[in-house]
Amino acid sequence: MFSFFVLSRSALYQCKSPLNHPPVVPNGTLKTMFLFTRHGLNSPEANIFPKKDDGFWLCDAHEARSPNMRVSTVNNTYRRYRQTIFHAQSPFPPNCGATQLLVEGMNDQHELGEYYRNYLVNELNLLSEFYEPSQVEFRSGQKAYSVKSAQAFIDALYPPEIPGEMVDIMVGTGKQDVIFNDPNNCNDIQKYFYSWIATTEFSERFNTTKEILAPLLNYIKIQMDEMLFYSLNEMMMSYYCSDNKLPSVVTDEVLDTLYNNTQYTLENLFNKNLFTAGPAWKEMFKHIDGQTEKKFFLYSSNMPTITSIIASITGVTYVPPYNSHLSIEVWTVNGKDYIRAVYNGEVLKNQLADGQELIEISKMKEGVSPLFKYCTTEIDVLSDIKYYNRVLL
Repeated sequence: MFSFFVLSRSALYQCKSPLNHPPVVPNGTLKTMFLFTRHGLNSPEANIFPKKDDGFWLCDAHEARSPNMRVSTVNNTYRRYRQTIFHAQSPFPPNCGATQLLVEGMNDQHELGEYYRNYLVNELNLLSEFYEPSQVEFRSGQKAYSVKSAQAFIDALYPPEIPGEMVDIMVGTGKQDVIFNDPNNCNDIQKYFYSWIATTEFSERFNTTKEILAPLLNYIKIQMDEMLFYSLNEMMMSYYCSDNKLPSVVTDEVLDTLYNNTQYTLENLFNKNLFTAGPAWKEMFKHIDGQTEKKFFLYSSNMPTITSIIASITGVTYVPPYNSHLSIEVWTVNGKDYIRAVYNGEVLKNQLADGQELIEISKMKEGVSPLFKYCTTEIDVLSDIKYYNRVLL
């Protein structure tokens, strides 16, 4: 019988990003913000522990910010349908399926939205007090936890005011997206992935990981493979950050190994080649070059997307915690437009500007435009795919 621990914690794990922002640019006016957020805390991808060890996973409640709700309308009358999972059928009881946003994650995203409402509406007066579609655009990765994270954020950024109000979130499908979750969503990443896992360096690290994780793998009766090398850390983070108990085989050494493997994977797949930064930068410059009237763009995304964009700016590999927020800001200073990047409240030093915090738009585009060709073959034909968000009854 394996005992459980609660207090032992890896020093590397960070479960929630800080809510900070830097001072405004001296003599500057914020013109546009592109905000990339990482989704909130979610249930694991797979039920890896014995049923008796599953813990407590709450993904819906009466007070949930992003409930499992669907809306229909007939003759201008709205009806709401609540989806429920029976406790006995839930992979993660009492009511979570795999990779679903937890109520805790919804609350964290709502708090993040409140923070940006105060910053962009009250402090900077960039956005109007009430929801105005001409000022904003909302996008999300196709994963349900990204969409629900966006919903919780938006309901705090613009609290519902008008009965029958509808808000659109654009969601890509498969490879047709500016937000990528794994190598299978981009041919460029996929090709590099298979060449990378065939290297001697990866093989040695993979075998070392198997040795360290042997007690855990034996306990959960799962064989190690190349995808588990990365994804197992995300599953452990779900347990760790939700304060669900972990078996004693999950030692600090195991957690540290999994975390370091994640950083190693992000370094190789999303930094060295910056594939996933290409679609994001191409999307942003489409709006910048088009002199858009919109002032705020939300991209409810994930770890690889944020990591790759930061790496394209700094050359450094970050492992973004849940609720991370990366803002790409366009500032006007003395009649000229500049870009500033801020990650979890800290201004990033731009390697394309010799470590300065501000960079001219033309210089930034020159530096990242070679990335536009990656992962974009099918994105260019993407039509606006609308996801129905909310109806206030």
